[in-house]
Amino acid sequence: AVREASLKAGQAIVSAYALHATDLLIPSLKQGIFDANWRIRQSSVILLGEFLSKVLGKNIGEEDTVQQTDVNISEFIGGQSNDILAVLYLVRNDLNAAVQNRASVTWKSIVTNTPKTVKSILPELMNLIMEALATSGDKREVARYTLADVVVKLSSRVLPDILPYLSNALKSSNPCDREGAALGLCNLMSAVG
Repeated sequence: AVREASLKAGQAIVSAYALHATDLLIPSLKQGIFDANWRIRQSSVILLGEFLSKVLGKNIGEEDTVQQTDVNISEFIGGQSNDILAVLYLVRNDLNAAVQNRASVTWKSIVTNTPKTVKSILPELMNLIMEALATSGDKREVARYTLADVVVKLSSRVLPDILPYLSNALKSSNPCDREGAALGLCNLMSAVG
């Protein structure tokens, strides 16, 4: 009951302030999406879906064109639209099925052409992936699955864009970055076949 009441309160806040306080809402939603607790991640994805539906002026599940969606999101949240889409794409590979399903439903409701959209958000997505690969635990696994997913879906079209990120991380002075890049490279090679 407390969880449901909290979610309803969050939905009310997002509904009331989505168009006027995006600078305050977006960081909180992004932070919740990367929380260790799957219930917080799931609720954050739900609230992100509410936020996007309010910004786009449509209900989750309605048809739309990707150009119109990109324009609407950018119109309200500016340059952060690619970050939001990158976070949403990354969480589609969450280790928890409930979070993964909710993220997939939200993604499909706002994006009609996944390959084209992923190509356009690739720099932001790769930054998230590289950051997550340098960590440990679940976040690293999600990043590995996402990298493999991108390579499988877009194959040779994105390899020239992805390899510099891995190459730079392999040259990093931080051992966590190098380890993450090596894992990412292994996943990339496995996905390419």
